[in-house]
Amino acid sequence: MRSYRDTDKRPADIAAQLGVRRWVLEGEVQVSDGYFRVNVRLIEAPSDRNTWAQAHEGRLTAEKFFQAQAEIAGEIADQVSLQLTPEERWRLQENPTASLEAFRLCTEGRMHLDGRAAESMQRALRCFEEALAVGTDYAVAWVGVGDALGLLHAYGYVGEEVLPRAAEAIQKALESDPRCAEAHAAFGRLLGQRNLGPSRWTNCAWPCPWRRVMPRPTTGCRSGCT
Repeated sequence: MRSYRDTDKRPADIAAQLGVRRWVLEGEVQVSDGYFRVNVRLIEAPSDRNTWAQAHEGRLTAEKFFQAQAEIAGEIADQVSLQLTPEERWRLQENPTASLEAFRLCTEGRMHLDGRAAESMQRALRCFEEALAVGTDYAVAWVGVGDALGLLHAYGYVGEEVLPRAAEAIQKALESDPRCAEAHAAFGRLLGQRNLGPSRWTNCAWPCPWRRVMPRPTTGCRSGCT
């Protein structure tokens, strides 16, 4: 999405390029003197009509920032008639980390990870590791470590020796937050690398996150973990 950051294209044209039928969300974040302001607009793509807009502002603390994030997500869900369960609304209210610096580092890490070049992904890995240094219980940071290592291997920049470390990072993410969607997605990607890799990890010894965090039936893990 960053390719559209400074574009002058109409929302309808952007929606067509992305295969979006109806809604386009625009927004920006401004930070100054310890305060933040978030402006969000919901646009109906076919008509280029601005159907909803909202601004949130406050002192730049983790509590206030993530509160604004949760309120914006809930309001958008209501605007597009998305029915959230009580549990999903409760999840929106959870602060992912008490450290804004860890959040910033993870955001920067994701930006570098999207570069897909070896140097860019190594920078991403350092960002995620630095995020963990200030927020050790931040599940998304552990996911970032796992994703960075997994992608470094997938693109041929490193060997299979990094995959057990990637699996361990994802396992720590799931232990920190068993319902972390990013962690489950990362684990699925890693299993795909395991099944498609040269050695196929037939004698894999790393602990399966599904078994430790979300126990499966005693008939065994479908992924083949030992």
